[in-house]
Amino acid sequence: MLARFRDINDPKTLERVDPKNLAASFGPGVTHVGAHAELTNAPVTTGIAKRLPWWNGPFPWLKPLGNGVYVDTRTDTFKINKVAFKRGIP
Repeated sequence: MLARFRDINDPKTLERVDPKNLAASFGPGVTHVGAHAELTNAPVTTGIAKRLPWWNGPFPWLKPLGNGVYVDTRTDTFKINKVAFKRGIP
Protein backbone atom coordinates (compact mmCIF):
# COMPACT_ATOMS: atom_id res chain seq x y z
CA MET A 1 0.00 0.00 0.00
CA LEU A 2 1.15 3.50 -0.80
CA ALA A 3 -0.21 6.53 1.04
CA ARG A 4 0.52 10.23 1.49
CA PHE A 5 -0.54 13.15 3.67
CA ARG A 6 -1.87 16.24 1.90
CA ASP A 7 -0.85 18.09 5.10
CA ILE A 8 1.83 16.38 7.21
CA ASN A 9 0.49 18.19 10.30
CA ASP A 10 -3.05 16.83 9.90
CA PRO A 11 -3.56 13.05 10.19
CA LYS A 12 -7.03 13.42 8.65
CA THR A 13 -5.43 14.25 5.30
CA LEU A 14 -4.00 10.76 4.83
CA GLU A 15 -5.04 9.32 1.50
CA ARG A 16 -4.34 6.19 -0.49
CA VAL A 17 -2.17 6.59 -3.59
CA ASP A 18 -2.75 4.44 -6.65
CA PRO A 19 0.74 3.15 -7.48
CA LYS A 20 -0.34 2.67 -11.11
CA ASN A 21 -1.40 6.32 -11.39
CA LEU A 22 1.01 8.48 -9.36
CA ALA A 23 0.17 11.52 -11.45
CA ALA A 24 -3.34 11.56 -9.94
CA SER A 25 -1.84 12.24 -6.49
CA PHE A 26 1.41 14.02 -7.28
CA GLY A 27 0.82 15.86 -10.55
CA PRO A 28 1.23 15.41 -14.29
CA GLY A 29 4.27 13.51 -15.46
CA VAL A 30 5.00 11.78 -12.14
CA THR A 31 5.81 8.13 -12.69
CA HIS A 32 7.56 5.34 -10.83
CA VAL A 33 10.80 4.35 -12.51
CA GLY A 34 12.03 1.64 -10.14
CA ALA A 35 12.85 0.58 -6.62
CA HIS A 36 15.57 -1.45 -4.97
CA ALA A 37 15.41 -3.43 -1.74
CA GLU A 38 18.46 -4.45 0.23
CA LEU A 39 18.99 -6.49 3.38
CA THR A 40 21.12 -4.71 5.94
CA ASN A 41 22.33 -4.97 9.50
CA ALA A 42 21.99 -1.21 9.98
CA PRO A 43 19.80 -0.04 12.85
CA VAL A 44 16.16 0.75 12.17
CA THR A 45 15.53 4.39 11.32
CA THR A 46 13.68 6.25 14.06
CA GLY A 47 12.26 9.73 14.52
CA ILE A 48 8.86 9.53 12.83
CA ALA A 49 7.23 11.04 15.94
CA LYS A 50 9.24 14.23 15.36
CA ARG A 51 8.07 14.44 11.73
CA LEU A 52 4.40 13.74 12.49
CA PRO A 53 3.33 16.07 15.32
CA TRP A 54 0.04 14.21 15.86
CA TRP A 55 1.84 10.86 16.39
CA ASN A 56 0.98 10.61 20.09
CA GLY A 57 -2.32 12.51 19.94
CA PRO A 58 -4.63 14.22 20.27
CA PHE A 59 -6.60 12.28 17.69
CA PRO A 60 -9.36 14.57 16.39
CA TRP A 61 -11.39 11.69 14.95
CA LEU A 62 -12.00 10.13 18.39
CA LYS A 63 -15.27 11.23 20.00
CA PRO A 64 -15.45 10.81 23.80
CA LEU A 65 -18.42 8.80 25.04
CA GLY A 66 -17.48 9.12 28.71
CA ASN A 67 -15.73 6.89 31.25
CA GLY A 68 -12.59 6.79 29.08
CA VAL A 69 -14.46 5.31 26.09
CA TYR A 70 -14.08 6.81 22.63
CA VAL A 71 -15.63 6.08 19.23
CA ASP A 72 -13.72 6.37 15.97
CA THR A 73 -15.66 8.85 13.81
CA ARG A 74 -13.77 8.19 10.58
CA THR A 75 -16.30 6.97 8.05
CA ASP A 76 -14.03 5.96 5.18
CA THR A 77 -12.73 2.43 4.86
CA PHE A 78 -9.13 3.66 4.81
CA LYS A 79 -7.98 3.94 8.39
CA ILE A 80 -4.34 3.93 9.40
CA ASN A 81 -2.51 4.56 12.63
CA LYS A 82 1.03 4.62 13.95
CA VAL A 83 1.10 0.83 14.30
CA ALA A 84 1.12 0.60 10.50
CA PHE A 85 4.28 2.74 10.39
CA LYS A 86 6.05 0.69 13.07
CA ARG A 87 5.33 -2.71 11.57
CA GLY A 88 8.13 -5.14 12.27
CA ILE A 89 9.83 -2.89 14.83
CA PRO A 90 10.01 -4.44 18.30
